[in-house]
Amino acid sequence: MAKFYKNKFFLALTISGVIFLVLKGIFMATGIELGLGGTFTQKRALITSIALFSLLFLATFSAIKGKVGLFNLFLILFSFVFIEGIIEEKGGEIGIRRTIKTIAKKQESDSAKVSAPKAKTTKKKLVANQENTTNHSLLGYSLIPGEFLIAKNCYKVVYTNTKDSIRYNPIVNETAKKAALFGCSFTYGTGIDDEHTLSANLAQVDTTRNYLNFGQEGFGMQQMLSNLDIRAHQNKALAKTLDAADLGIYFYLEDHIYRLLGKNHLVSYHWGTDFPFYEANLENNTVKLDGKLGNQLSLLQRVSYFPVHISLVYKKLYYRFIYAGPEALKKTDFQKAALVIKEAKAKFLETGTNKRFLVVLFPNTDNSDNGRIKTYLTAQNIEVVDLSKLIKKDDVPDYIVCKNDPHPNAKLNKLVSEKIVEILTTDNSE
Repeated sequence: MAKFYKNKFFLALTISGVIFLVLKGIFMATGIELGLGGTFTQKRALITSIALFSLLFLATFSAIKGKVGLFNLFLILFSFVFIEGIIEEKGGEIGIRRTIKTIAKKQESDSAKVSAPKAKTTKKKLVANQENTTNHSLLGYSLIPGEFLIAKNCYKVVYTNTKDSIRYNPIVNETAKKAALFGCSFTYGTGIDDEHTLSANLAQVDTTRNYLNFGQEGFGMQQMLSNLDIRAHQNKALAKTLDAADLGIYFYLEDHIYRLLGKNHLVSYHWGTDFPFYEANLENNTVKLDGKLGNQLSLLQRVSYFPVHISLVYKKLYYRFIYAGPEALKKTDFQKAALVIKEAKAKFLETGTNKRFLVVLFPNTDNSDNGRIKTYLTAQNIEVVDLSKLIKKDDVPDYIVCKNDPHPNAKLNKLVSEKIVEILTTDNSE
């Protein structure tokens, strides 16, 4: 045994293995698992595990041999960047002055300040953070029906998706009138239980309609248009309900333009490459479905983005040293977005009379300027409800799920719903 450990290679291998197992144990014990669960696929888990162990081994072996130069320091730094990437990927933090316990206590404190909802009671036992979406040939992905316990960041809630793959609204009004809500995670209700989503709040304030929630995490205006344009992808019952809705509301965020056009950060994160791509032609004022968003990438983009899809190390380095943030939006970007929304409005209105479609510019909770598109929407004769400045910047912490999550909490959803119904009621009374 002594002879074995005189061999520097095997000594480094042993030390690296121990360090790796300790790190993995910490991750697993705190829910930040470097294994096959969570958001990691089996392939990514294997790749990241091998990469981390290799880096630790090279750094340890270099140190044992006395080579503690720039190369070894680089490997150690690389390992820590990798570890940080894993933790951030799972919503955690790491720092010299912070332990896992203090982080957990801080998250609980932040949650209490904003009154983040707790999980509703359910008879069956749910496994936390199971995948609640599946691939969809047109939309990119769609909701899996059922109940899903989501426990991350500062919240622990249950999402309920109906058999028609839309968010469940527990408040059903005895009325024939219906409204369809379109949008992203803000509309779906990330970090919010079923009883406090926008659709539930609207149904509670406005008892004259049933509100259907077509929002999904990560979606944008192209999924709204797809849902309205190609109803064959819906089941017949839901398509009929969608056609019968007399009110359509699209909750707009400026980031939706990036999702529409496939800007840098969207495709490099890979989650938007299967989104539908709509070519908006400003010269002849037309919108045409043209395959997938990922098909618009050049060969150079495909090659440069590929490592980001499979390696947290590369992703971390890419976003820290190469990626300069979301690209600046041009006038034509806003015009194309307005044209796509106009097309969605036309599809919504064509299935009946006395229907109304409006765009709500959501209050700014993430430093984006959701009001910049208003001029372009008005030019396309689209009704706009501008709530982008509804809350002051200093008050944002009181209206979001928690400090590190800008999704609206129950308080903001209630405020937005009241403002919308106030406008609808005033218009109807005139």
